[in-house]
Amino acid sequence: MKLITTDFTEVKVYVEKESDLYDRFDPEEDMISADVMSYILDRYGEDALAKKARIVFVCGEDIDEERARASFSSRVETLQTVNRRERKVNRLDMTRLYVIGGIIIAAGIVLKAFLDEFPMEIVSIVGTFAVWEASSILLTKNPRNTVAKKRLETLANAELVFERK
Repeated sequence: MKLITTDFTEVKVYVEKESDLYDRFDPEEDMISADVMSYILDRYGEDALAKKARIVFVCGEDIDEERARASFSSRVETLQTVNRRERKVNRLDMTRLYVIGGIIIAAGIVLKAFLDEFPMEIVSIVGTFAVWEASSILLTKNPRNTVAKKRLETLANAELVFERK
């Protein structure tokens, strides 16, 4: 069961055995499983951004808590790195598209006196499309990435609790 208040979110995760916590493709078992992390992110994402998070691992057997904490932290750091990279790529794409769109639209204005109506429409459409795509990144992708960044920051500081079932 999940406890929800305005400033705190709790997510419970059932783990039958310790190996279920870790990615089955990781021979060192030092990375929380993508399935476990996906579940946590999905359940945590059901609520508005909370100020604090508590992740309760309900375990069917005793597990190495320190190892699990380090593994969780490592996975969150990896996700934060991916999020930073995505935000950087989005900023570069957005800038590139705005510049290209602006240049094409400006060229269209300058060439208006020399070109027929049909080629001008194509130039206008291409320039407008580039600006539209840049605006789409600004209005949709960037806000999603910002929310993901805040969720990951909260999860990085989450309280991890281990209970034996």
